[in-house]
Amino acid sequence: MYFPSASEALAEAALIDACSRSSGDGFRLNDAVYSYNPVSTSETSGIFNHYMEGFRRRHEAITSACQDPSGKVVSFMDIKRFYPSIGAEVAEKAWSRACEASDISSTFRSLGDKLIRDHGARVAHDSASRVGILTGPMFSHFLANLLLTEVDRRLSNADVSYCRYVDDITLVGAPEKVRVARAEIVAMLSDLGLELHDDAAGKSMEIAASTWLNGAQDDDEWQQADSWMRLVGDIKRLLVTRPESSSEVGVQFMAHGFRMPVLDYSSAAQETGYLRRFSLRGRPLLEAGRSTSVIIRSLVDRARELKERYAAELDRFSEHYAGSDGFEAKRLVPKIRYRLGRLAYLSDQRELKSMGEDITDPTLALHSEVVKAIGTGKVDRILEMGRNVAQAVAQPIGMASNRVVVTKHVLTEGEVQALAVFMVNGVEVELPSVDVLSENELIRFVEAGPDLEMMRSDDPFIAQLASLHGLSSTVRHFNVLDTPFDPLEEIALDALDPAGGSL
Repeated sequence: MYFPSASEALAEAALIDACSRSSGDGFRLNDAVYSYNPVSTSETSGIFNHYMEGFRRRHEAITSACQDPSGKVVSFMDIKRFYPSIGAEVAEKAWSRACEASDISSTFRSLGDKLIRDHGARVAHDSASRVGILTGPMFSHFLANLLLTEVDRRLSNADVSYCRYVDDITLVGAPEKVRVARAEIVAMLSDLGLELHDDAAGKSMEIAASTWLNGAQDDDEWQQADSWMRLVGDIKRLLVTRPESSSEVGVQFMAHGFRMPVLDYSSAAQETGYLRRFSLRGRPLLEAGRSTSVIIRSLVDRARELKERYAAELDRFSEHYAGSDGFEAKRLVPKIRYRLGRLAYLSDQRELKSMGEDITDPTLALHSEVVKAIGTGKVDRILEMGRNVAQAVAQPIGMASNRVVVTKHVLTEGEVQALAVFMVNGVEVELPSVDVLSENELIRFVEAGPDLEMMRSDDPFIAQLASLHGLSSTVRHFNVLDTPFDPLEEIALDALDPAGGSL
């Protein structure tokens, strides 16, 4: 399991930024692509636009294409094993073609070439198939979009409406024209060494456009008078404008069973320019005369109301899902995942344990395991699922100062990494004696901090992490996680999307 070093992650960010700033069409994503679109050069919120924004825009695009639905169908299809099927040679050609169509500098072009070679060597070493690109690095997501540039261009000019989110493709139009467009996609993907899932996999289906429209507005979370995003935004607004309230916010939320991360924005509060920009962006929260305790009580009440609403909606959607199939089941899955992700922070352990045990459908297995682990503290299965899932469980457990139990006596390298995620979140881990842990550099770093030997490690991730931390009498990672790196950093809620962007 690959951990990029700090310098490599920074290099990737600089490379993607340079690509987005370059002239020409080489790195311009088609308007029909809604995933991993680099932020505008004036934004400081991250490398890519938030994935939920892409989901929302794709949903709106499909709805728009379905207007005047008579004689139209909506066809969904999915590229099979997308990233693991991208060959190094095909990736290199896509990168070279994009560079030729832009004014990207030779330095950044060479950096992209090096990343492709280095990642390819890592895949060849770790993967049984010895092909594919790494799924974690930012550059892999960027490169995958470049690979499908011609597919996106051709299909967006076809006689159908086309949109794509990573490996999910949707076509809207007359049935015969959709069939022609699908055949063209199959042929173009074949030239790239890719293929669609067959119908037996359950990831390809076709429905009437009127069926899509019937359910297009039945989950308008972003149009509600209050929502999860508004609540989290107002919590941040309070923490920034009244940083002295952070302790009381944490105490009151925990007293009511809510595991909301409370970051220390005191440094940001000292930046008057930031406070002015923040107040201009925000909704009114701190009206004159409202005391901090009144505001916190209001936030807690809103969290309670959202919990009750999400729990009722989860019950309703789950009951409906049990008797559905095809598109109706596909439509309900993200709704159920959305509620489970938020209830992971709002529900108590008993409720979460019950939720996890009640969900047995394989499509919902990931979220089921996450809420069950938060509810029970048993994380053997979570360790097997990797470090992203471990972070999804560790964050809310760490907020409640609960401990977890590991019963496995033998851990793989990936499971040790996942274990380290729990430990770096300050979660107490009860586990049997595992010999490999005492010699593992990552575990030693988490438990005791770095030493000179780690700074000279052959693993670039460990060496640079240790050097960035520096020699110290105290371990600083817990404080780092509770403090925003940048005043514009949002409150991260990792249980919302345990798969890392594919909620």
